[in-house]
Amino acid sequence: MSRIIDIELALMYAAILAAVAAIAWSAVKALRMRNGMASNDNHIPARKIAGATVVLLVVSLLVTFLSGSAAPMHVNGTEYAQRFWLKTSDMLINTSLILLVIAVIGIVFSISGYCRRNSKVSKPEASNS
Repeated sequence: MSRIIDIELALMYAAILAAVAAIAWSAVKALRMRNGMASNDNHIPARKIAGATVVLLVVSLLVTFLSGSAAPMHVNGTEYAQRFWLKTSDMLINTSLILLVIAVIGIVFSISGYCRRNSKVSKPEASNS
């Protein structure tokens, strides 16, 4: 039975390593493709949005880790009292909730049809055909 658990753990570690490698490769590829391109795509400030997203993620992870509870928990008769892991689990749960709420707000904003017009950008004329 112990051999099966060792194999499962090895496969889990391999999957995590593959996921991290895929994320790193994707990030490097995206940065190389965007290098030198305009910061606006179809009048959408893509770089500002990407930068704000990264800053929001890092800040929310830091704030939720610092504000996370480290109170011991009793689960199935076992006490979990490791301060770091309790705070880390709180951090991941609370950050997920914060980002989900912000995503819903973004979707509602997008669906609402509210659009700020930039006076420097001229609107295309509608043709009468």
